[in-house]
This record gives sequence, structure tokens and C-alpha cells, in this order.
Amino acid sequence: MRLKVRLIAVLLFTSLLPLLVVFVLSITHSSEQARRLSIQGALAQVGNAAALFERYFIQRKSEIALMARDPRIQSMDFVAMRPFLIEEKSLQNSVYEKFIVGTKDGSFHNTEGGNPHQNMKRTFDDSQPYSMQKTIKKRDYWKTTVGENVDNKAMTFVSDPMISYTTGVRQIVVSASILNKEQKVVGLLGGSIPWREVDRLVSLVQSQVMTQFDKEARFMLVSNYGYYMYHWDPSKVIQLKRHNDTWVLNEIGEKVSVRLKINEESNEAIRALGLKMLAGHTGVIELNDPDSHEPQHVFFAQIPAAGYSIAVAVPNSVIFGPVQELKELLWGTFIVVLVIIIGLAIKLSAQIYAPIHNLIMASKALSGGDFTYKLSNYREDELGELSRAFMKMRDQVHMRENELEKHVKERTLAFEQATEEAQHAVLIKSRFLANMSHEIRTPLNGLLGMLELLQMQSTLSAEQIKLLNMGTTSGQHLLSLVNDILDISKLEEGQVELVIEDFFVSDMLDEILVMLAPSADQKSLELVVNCDASVPSEIKTDKVRLKQVLVNVINNGIKFTSQGSVEVQISASQEATQWRLQFRVIDTGIGIKPEQLERIFQPFQQADDSTTRKFGGTGLGLSICRELVTLLGGEIAIQSQYSSGTQVTFNISVLEGETRINNGVLSIAEQPLVGKVLVAEDNPINQMVINAMLSKLGLEVCLVEDGGLAVEQLELEAFDLILMDMHMPNLDGIEATKQIRRSQKWRGLPIIATTANVLPQDIALCYSAGMDDHLGKPLQINELRKTLVRWLPK
Repeated sequence: MRLKVRLIAVLLFTSLLPLLVVFVLSITHSSEQARRLSIQGALAQVGNAAALFERYFIQRKSEIALMARDPRIQSMDFVAMRPFLIEEKSLQNSVYEKFIVGTKDGSFHNTEGGNPHQNMKRTFDDSQPYSMQKTIKKRDYWKTTVGENVDNKAMTFVSDPMISYTTGVRQIVVSASILNKEQKVVGLLGGSIPWREVDRLVSLVQSQVMTQFDKEARFMLVSNYGYYMYHWDPSKVIQLKRHNDTWVLNEIGEKVSVRLKINEESNEAIRALGLKMLAGHTGVIELNDPDSHEPQHVFFAQIPAAGYSIAVAVPNSVIFGPVQELKELLWGTFIVVLVIIIGLAIKLSAQIYAPIHNLIMASKALSGGDFTYKLSNYREDELGELSRAFMKMRDQVHMRENELEKHVKERTLAFEQATEEAQHAVLIKSRFLANMSHEIRTPLNGLLGMLELLQMQSTLSAEQIKLLNMGTTSGQHLLSLVNDILDISKLEEGQVELVIEDFFVSDMLDEILVMLAPSADQKSLELVVNCDASVPSEIKTDKVRLKQVLVNVINNGIKFTSQGSVEVQISASQEATQWRLQFRVIDTGIGIKPEQLERIFQPFQQADDSTTRKFGGTGLGLSICRELVTLLGGEIAIQSQYSSGTQVTFNISVLEGETRINNGVLSIAEQPLVGKVLVAEDNPINQMVINAMLSKLGLEVCLVEDGGLAVEQLELEAFDLILMDMHMPNLDGIEATKQIRRSQKWRGLPIIATTANVLPQDIALCYSAGMDDHLGKPLQINELRKTLVRWLPK
């Protein structure tokens, strides 16, 4: 028989499946509908029970609130109000056991007596003049209506169950705030409802509502804070604590009561139910009975007037008994029909599925790389044709896989070679940059150092000062070009690490203004900084990198502006625990053409070649700024209109800094420098510069040409500090430092690297050798002084 005919036969039998699906859906829908109706009916009955309690407590709260507004009560004169309260008590037909008048200090009166020696306040012994007064400060109704009523509101409150201080019986208190004529809380009026009222309400609920349920249904009532007001297990309701047939007393002589909370039950499901009830929810939850472990539904509803909740536990067998019987009958019929259909399906599928299964196993073997799995192909139907086509395809795949494996090996080998070449190129580039930096910074150290020393001379003419300033500016420009190239290289290789520190924003802005104001003044530009009041005075981020970005962007504004102004705007917004600082640098300069904006952040790019010729620079500044802003957790953008000015906007993420207190310590510039310094430096020009700087700072200097001589000199005389170059003949600074650190007597001697090697790996090498600090060349006398102050003996 052909596969097509077999499929027709299968379809004829499987047409019964829709009927079976409809049958199952009908059973499920009917059962669920009956269950929902049963649950909704039970929930409505519980709502009726809650409404009965609600009406009762609304009436009580209204009575107490009305009495609290009576002038006799507002006077807080218990002698004057007592007859009124006693009369009200008799009119209420024993609804209230007594009335309580509480004061703001926690002392109280009640209609059942008092200490005549203490203005009728209740004491532990009302017959004794100096007996200690009882207090209701720990009662929830005092806390709510008086103690925590800071807004002086006229509040009413129904308390949790408690044991009376004076009568020793269970009670609840409906209380209301007493406000004087100035609408200030002066105390409370409470109506003590005896427990017989609770029992009466419970009996009423059981007779009017609970009869709708089976006798197996059980009822409980829970208070504001989860205490049981009523429970089918009487031991869970509030009661006095006894030990050896004696009442247990607390530290002030009151009887201790035992109260159980529903949310402190050991059963996790009951605790979950308690949390829903305390949250004021109305609904139903299914759980197992803690005693019989039988499943049951618990219906619960809120009593808003009292803040209480009511719950009825009904076994599932009671609610769903009839539904379950019908469901079992329907499911029995369904199972019989299903067994018959499954038997027929298995018999038919065995004949049809066997060849398909064989083909599936062959496919799995092929996907696992097994090309030897045997596949029967003797059938003359479509499955036989499919098997033969599969075998042909398998042979072709096997052949192509062998060819592909050969190509993959060749490509992998080529990729590994390319990777090695790229890594070698990166290594060569890093070494070249390190050598270039060293070779340029070494003569720059001598050049800039001598220019700085010459500028400090007081006998120079105006022309000489001008020439010195021009020389210093050119040297600093050359140094900035070297720094830009090193920075972009380190950023590309991911070698830049942020140094997070606390600093004042105003200090950083002052430093930037001191640095850039002369350039602006020279071009008669107005340099304005507007810092919004929302900006924290002290922040925590990498000050050096933030300052580098600001200086670069502001300097560009000054460079490309011939007249007008350069304005810096700073604002901030708070984001959870962090701050987002936004900086805008707006100039009135030459602007940038739209087609040039697209490449302005690319390395070695400027607006055009004429810009480089006219203004100079490497075109790395904005590229470095973008990388640094990204590291600081922000973004940078530029907007410009040709010939009308440019606006550069960037933002960063910072933390608010911790306020630092100036404890009166002298600033670095005020601290005197005293000591003897050993300088290991092989370059004669750098020796002259360092010697002049140290002498200018008042220090005694000893110069040596290499690390070996430095070690020998240490044996001859004592020094307070060593300045050590890295690259020197005979013995370099790294090895010299290691030799010095091996001696116990020189372990604490400060050693500071003074080198033109400023790459991160070079700085790390200095610290690993045992050096204490690092100063990059060219040296500046102010930075040198700061470092010396930090390490020289105080």
C-alpha cells in the first residue's frame, strides 16, 4: 500500500480527535464553572459576616467620636466628666464595660475607680497616696490617637485584643482623640468593650452566616496587627500567662498576657494568609489544614471600620463534593474512549513510523559524523525513494566535509600567523613609542628646566622675558604633542586606568582659569565660567582626566576664536546615588563646516589642512577627549555653524565627594624644604637642571652618573632622599633600586624615579623594583617641590 493511502486511513481514524478535544474541554469548563460559582457563593457569605462586624464597629466609633467632642470631655476634668460617662455607660445597655480617659503623659482615669490622692488616676494601689500610676503608653489605642498623632487629627481607632489593667479581663477599646479649643490633642476617650460582646457577635455570625456552610467549616477573627480575636482553637486567643497556677507579672507588677499572631504561625501557608489579611485584602486562598493536612479553601474579608479581618476555612470536599462526583464520571467515560483510540493509533503508527524512524536515526548518525549507519532502501514507495536519496546525499556530504576540513585547517593556520604578526606589530609600536618618549623628553627636561630657572631670575629685561616665554611655550607645545600621541596609543590599547579622588569643583576651575586666562587675554577674548548651583561643591572622579578634557576643549575654543568670547556652562542632575555633570563650551569662533563635523573626532583629523598650517596641532585632542569622556561614563558631542561659532557638549557620571576639613596644616608652598638629596642622572644637561632646581629649593645635592655610583655613595654618607633615573650606563635605576632595597638599613629611604619613561608598564616597573614615587620628565619645579615635601622628613 502506498504511503498516500496509509495517510488517508490514519486521517480517517484521527478525525475522532476533535471530538475527544471537545469532550475534554466540556469537562474542564463545566468543572471550573461549578468551582467558580461555589467559591463566589462562599466568598459572598464571608462578606456578609464581615458586614455584620463592620456595622457594629462603625456604630461604636461614631458613639465614642461624638462623646469626645463634648465640652465636658474636652475640658479633661475627670471629676466633671465622670457623671456624664457613667450615664452614657448605663444608656448603652452594657455595650461598654467602662470608659477610659487617657492623658498625653500616658496616665489615665476610668469610670470604675481611681486613686483619690492622685486626682482619681488609676494606680497599682488606689488606696495608697504615693502608689505608682499605671500607664497606657504601650497600648496601641494610645499610640495611635495620642502618642503618634503629631498632626493633631480627630482620630478614632479600634484596638487589638488586650487584658484590662484594672479588671484583668479580655477586652477591646474603641478610642477617639480629644482636641481642645485650639484643636490640639490633649488626650483620648476610650470605650472598653467586654469580651462578651465579641462572643455575642461571633455567635450572631455563626447563626446567621455560618449555617450556609457545612458543620465542618471553621471561623476565625484577626485584629489590626494579626492577633487572634476568635479562633476555633481557644488556646490561640489572648489570655493571661500562668506558671504553676500563679499569674506571671512583668517588671512593674502587671499581669503578663499571651497573644498569638497569625503571621507568626509555624505553618508557612497560614503566615502567607495572615499577610494578605493584614494587608486589607479580600479573597480566597487554598492551603492544607495544619492538623488533618487535608486541602481546604480559606475565604477572608476585611472589616475596614476596625481594621480587623474575618476568615472561614471550608474543606475542599465540602465545597467541591458534587462537582467532583460529576467530574469523576465524565473522566471515567473519557478514559475508556481514549484507551480505545490510543490502541488503534499505536497499531497504525507502528506500520507507518518504522521506516521514518529508521531514517531519523540515520540523520542523527550523520549529524554526529557517522557516515556508516545502515539504511534499508528495499521499499518501493515514497519512503524507499527518500531513503535512497538520503544515502546519495550522505555520500556527497562526506566528500565535501573532507574538503571543508582541509580548508579550515589552512584558514586557521593563516589566521594564527596574522594574529602573531599583529601582536608583534603592537609590541614594536609600544616599544617605539616608549623609546620616542624617552628620547624626546630627556632633552626637553633640560630645555624646559633651564627656561623655567631663567624665568625665575629677577634681572631679565623685557625682551629677554619675552624670548624665554616664547621658548617655554614652544617647548610645552612640543611636550603636549608627545603627550597626545602617547595618550591616544594608551587609549587604543586599553592601558588608561582612572584614578578616582575627591576634589572641589571650584579648585579645578581655578586651576584651569589660571592656565588658560593668559591665552584668552592675549587675544582680548572674554573667558566666562558659569557653574550652576545644582553642581555639588565636591565630587569624586578622575580629576586629572576631567581637567585634561576641559583644558583641551576650552583651549580649542580660544585657539579658533579671534574675537568675542568663550563661555563654559556647568550643570548637574541627580541620578539615584550618582550625579550627571554636563559641560558646555561655547565659542564665537570660525566654526566648522557640516561635512567636516563627521570626522572631527577621528585621530589625526582637523577641519582641513589649512587649519593645521594656521593653528597647529596633531588633530588628536578631540579624539582623546572622546575616549576619556567614555572612560568617565559619559558622551561628547559637537554642534557648529560655519563662521558663527561652535558648542562642544559632554557629560560624565560622578559621585558626590566627602567634605574635607582644613585642619590648619601649611600648604605645600609654605612648608620649608630641608635635607640632603642623592641624584643619579647620566645626562649632563639634566644634571645641571636638577641640581639648580634642588638648590633653588634649599636642598643639599650630591650628583652621580649611574646606579652603581649611587650605591657606593650611600655607603659613604647619609641621604634623606634619592632621585633615580631609569636608563643609565653600567647599572640602571631599576637594578640599583633593587640592590638598595636588599639592605635593611636603606629599606625606609625614599627613592623617586625621575625618568622620561611615562608609559604605564614603565611606571609599574619602577614601583615593582621598590621605588616610592614617579616624576616624569620634563621636570617642573612646582611638581618637584610637591613630591619632595611628601617624602622628605618633616
